[in-house]
Amino acid sequence: MTTLVLHTTDALLRSLRRPRSDGTLILQRTLMSPNSVHPPGTFEHLSSTEIFRPDDSESNFLIIRAEVKSTNGHILDVVLKISAGSDMDDEEMLLRERDVYETHGESLASFIPKFFGLFETADQCVLCLVTEYCGDPLIRPLKRVERELNWKVINKAAELHNLGFHHGHLDPRNILHNRTTGEIRFIDLMALKPHACERKLRIKADCMIPDQIDFGCRELHELVRLSGLWKSNHLKFLDCISVYIPSIRTVEDVLLHVPPMLIMTEAQRLAVRKAAEEFVKMVPQMIPEESPSIQTCPASEDVI
Repeated sequence: MTTLVLHTTDALLRSLRRPRSDGTLILQRTLMSPNSVHPPGTFEHLSSTEIFRPDDSESNFLIIRAEVKSTNGHILDVVLKISAGSDMDDEEMLLRERDVYETHGESLASFIPKFFGLFETADQCVLCLVTEYCGDPLIRPLKRVERELNWKVINKAAELHNLGFHHGHLDPRNILHNRTTGEIRFIDLMALKPHACERKLRIKADCMIPDQIDFGCRELHELVRLSGLWKSNHLKFLDCISVYIPSIRTVEDVLLHVPPMLIMTEAQRLAVRKAAEEFVKMVPQMIPEESPSIQTCPASEDVI
């Protein structure tokens, strides 16, 4: 049996219940299947640092970066995801995440952290998921992240889809970036599912945002949209009226968007119509490039 020893004298772990007299809490590895075989050993917790994750109000878990010493004396840099409450939903989420790691850990080794196990106390009141430290979560909205990093995230998600999986919750808090290696990893795998991606369009920066139905894949569409890599499918008329580009065919199409307060007099109506005529003439020069189709455009460094 594999054992995890947590030292509750650590400030971050003092809230954990019922430690032994020496201040340690002993957890044993849980197995997805009774037939699963793992070599016995011990992971001993040495030190901890709390990991900041945006929107952590959504989570009841304590997330800490820790150093643990393995049976062979190696010091491992890991992340402990701890549930110490009585919430059955938290327990189910950790069990589901354990199952994903144990089932797909090998095939998804370049997408998710290395998994060391899910451990629990004898009374099952404390559960702890242990994974390799692979970087910190993104703490800013995707549209405020550097374009190069955004591109890496999107490319990694597209590769995951090509492999036949849908993450299900690709928020910044679930995307790890290792600043030293530049690598991207995904965490919080409770919603990971097999996925036959039906994406029809390539992903290319500065193209006009396509409709989700035309694009073909909801998760990737949402990820690219939130990244800000696509340009808007609306244009500004009179600097204050947003007009959907595909709807612009005639002057009348533009005038339909004008509020009555701007055309209350004949002079206003004439001025706005003249502006609409000029606007329609300029539209072809202002429309961003459309996203190319997968069939007609090969992937490249700047096309996913």
